[in-house]
Amino acid sequence: TPNVPAKVIPLQMRQGDLVRCKKGAFFASTGTVEIDYKYDCNPARCCCSGQGCVQQTVSGEGVGFLSAMGTIMTKKLAEGEVLVVDTNSLVAWDDTAELGIRR
Repeated sequence: TPNVPAKVIPLQMRQGDLVRCKKGAFFASTGTVEIDYKYDCNPARCCCSGQGCVQQTVSGEGVGFLSAMGTIMTKKLAEGEVLVVDTNSLVAWDDTAELGIRR
């Protein structure tokens, strides 16, 4: 369980899904869900996005569990849709979404 008062976010994963997570968000899974790491080599995103250059990834089939504090909201983006959020508010995102930064 999370080491701070937090909410549990279940991620229903299918074969081929890949979700990137904020450092430390993943804490448990069922099925064949695996945790790994992916490197983001863009220096601007690494330094300014709040996610760092090494990001946790969750993939496989089953349920992955993430922990986060505050109000939890899930948003499916339409093709070409852009969502601007504070870097501290982002817990996880699908690998098909592009993470960027804005001044």
